Amino acid sequence: MTRSSRWCAALIPLLVATAAHASYVGGNPLSNVDPTGLATAVVVGGPAGLNVFGHVAIGFTGQGIYSYGTPDPFGASFTGYLAGQAAYRNSTVYILPTTPAQEQAMQQYIMANYANGRPYSIWRNHDCASMVNGALSGQGIGEADIMQHAQNGVLYMPMDPVTAAERAASYPGVQTISIPEGGAIPGIMGQFNPSGP
Repeated sequence: MTRSSRWCAALIPLLVATAAHASYVGGNPLSNVDPTGLATAVVVGGPAGLNVFGHVAIGFTGQGIYSYGTPDPFGASFTGYLAGQAAYRNSTVYILPTTPAQEQAMQQYIMANYANGRPYSIWRNHDCASMVNGALSGQGIGEADIMQHAQNGVLYMPMDPVTAAERAASYPGVQTISIPEGGAIPGIMGQFNPSGP
């Protein structure tokens, strides 16, 4: 066997393995779109106007945005929400590689605790940040990081969007995308728009 044929023989299993991994994203590994719905997006909007704390919302692949305290109904267009936010504030989107079970549990938590018409109140721990932090915390997302900070004397409040940002940023495999005020919405965000009728 010649040197080049040995090289080709060794390369073939690698090409087959690579092709198998690319099939996971519809044969296009550059698309960054997970067709199985294993992604959760945490959107942290910066301060704007009189709102010095900012806003946080969460979205799931093919399920839309869940934003508590804005006019957007749960499950509304994710990219429409981002465009509305970009009109007046900077936002950071954290895309977390989650499991279908985690996504389902987070949605169930939100629907059980925040779709019941209870009034929005940062003083009663019932606001946008407590919704997202509760959903993430229930799945253990960011718990170790939050606990480590607490041991070092840094306390995060559940009603603070910064806590949700800290949780999301610490998740293994997170992808972070910044959308400046007035900026375009990246195409990758379309995967979070609601699918179906």
